[in-house]
Amino acid sequence: MFKLVNKITGAALFAVAVLPIVALSAARAEPATIRISDLNLSQPAAVETFNARVEHAAYQVCSGVVDLTQAAACKASVRAEAADQLSKSQGVQVAALTVSGR
Repeated sequence: MFKLVNKITGAALFAVAVLPIVALSAARAEPATIRISDLNLSQPAAVETFNARVEHAAYQVCSGVVDLTQAAACKASVRAEAADQLSKSQGVQVAALTVSGR
């Protein structure tokens, strides 16, 4: 019985040790660049273009992630990072036009 408990504990510890490596593999993707210098983010069409570029970048960065839950989290992370890189006024404009445009 003691050997069985040790084997189960060892397997569980191995599984926990592997999880961060799986998560890090998605984080090692090449960085994506989203160009916005040509966009006037106060215009709905420009916000649509920006959102399409963000989705394209998310697809590129997360394309190697097989697990659907991890892929969704990866894409959400790319979207959040893109939003964080905008200036405060740009972020407000994008958020307002994205919500009103849906």
